[in-house]
Amino acid sequence: MKKMRAPSTWAPGYAVYVRSGKDLTAHGILLSGLIYIGEARRMERRGPLQDHYSGSCSFRRTLGALLKEELGLRPVPSGTGKTNRDCINYCFTFDDEMKLTDWIEQNLEVRPLPLGDNRGGTRSNRAGKRDAIRSMQPALCLTGWRNPYVTTLRALRRACADQARAAKAAPP
Repeated sequence: MKKMRAPSTWAPGYAVYVRSGKDLTAHGILLSGLIYIGEARRMERRGPLQDHYSGSCSFRRTLGALLKEELGLRPVPSGTGKTNRDCINYCFTFDDEMKLTDWIEQNLEVRPLPLGDNRGGTRSNRAGKRDAIRSMQPALCLTGWRNPYVTTLRALRRACADQARAAKAAPP
């Protein structure tokens, strides 16, 4: 993935698209065209999705849950693994995070998306993101519009969180 730099007057947002000619289906959800809109607070330092870590990225957690079976991903608690929040904000094993990153690089494209004017501050950015999601309706955004896939996506994420809890409880 190429690093992106947003002009300084943009509120840092990004849009994730499935690469042209790579329409994908998983769990009955067609991924085609625009699939996610996000807000990147540090987009000038690194492009979104280049974290290689799902624990801090809702998009990666949702995509990983959707592709878990296909890619053989194993959810584990994030952070110290000591709290329920670490299981809800699960990540995948190091090798599996790399598999997910490779899949993203091969199949998705990230583009800057102006969400508003930086002079408006965080509140303006969130309003811009909310408006963009409502009008563009990306399949992997769980809030902001009447997403027909939200029940399936939340169930897949819940299953990953449960697996992370089980991994936390398992003896080493």
